[in-house]
Formats: sequence, structure tokens, C-alpha cells
Amino acid sequence: MKQVIAFFIFLLISLNTQAQGNSSFNSEMGHFAGGAFSAAATVVIVDKYFPEQNSAWVGFALTSTIDALLEYRQYQLGDNSASDALLDASSHALGAALGAYLTDKYIITPTVAFDANNNVYTGINIAFDF
Repeated sequence: MKQVIAFFIFLLISLNTQAQGNSSFNSEMGHFAGGAFSAAATVVIVDKYFPEQNSAWVGFALTSTIDALLEYRQYQLGDNSASDALLDASSHALGAALGAYLTDKYIITPTVAFDANNNVYTGINIAFDF
């Protein structure tokens, strides 16, 4: 465990290096995969703690908005051109849409329960335990 902590401390110390981004297919696939993963994780978290919300829409909207703001920040700082920022944000949004939909449809399952007033409430529960 100490080796893992030491490795992450080393990574944090070495963050002053400059990375060179590009608009290659691999770069956009990375944004797509990151969007899918972050939206899926957000859907599961929202479903667990806020079951009354539409977790798929919240997962998609939250992760896409955060990524769009981060891309806009990179554009404002001059680290990215407008077309590259738009391409990156679009790739992330497409991945987030797919990840949120698939997670909502196939990983979490609908259940029927009673709310506080003993009315039938259709909510979402996670189909597996962590």
C-alpha cells in the first residue's frame, strides 16, 4: 500500500510537465470513452442517492456541462483552438449520452416501491451490490 501511495505522490510532483494535445482519432476516442465512463458512474451515484431523479439525464447533463466548461477554459487560456475545443466537447457529449443511456437501461433496473404516503412509486435500484 505504501508503494501505491508513493507512486501517486510521485505522479503529483511530476505534474509540471507539458502535454501536447492533438485532434487525432485516438484523442477523440479518449474523450468519448471518458464521457461514457464518467456519465455511467454519475448515473449509478445519482440513482443510489437520489432515486427520484432521472439519473440518465442528470448523468449526461452534469458530465457534459463540466467537460464543456473545462474545454472553454482551455480555449480561454489559449491551450486549445475553438474547433479543437468544440470537437473534444462533442466527443465527450456523445460518449456521455451513450454511457448514461446504456447504464440506465441495462445496469440499473426499475423497481416498484411505496413512497412516504403509501403511494406506488416507481424508482430505480442498482441491479448489483458494490
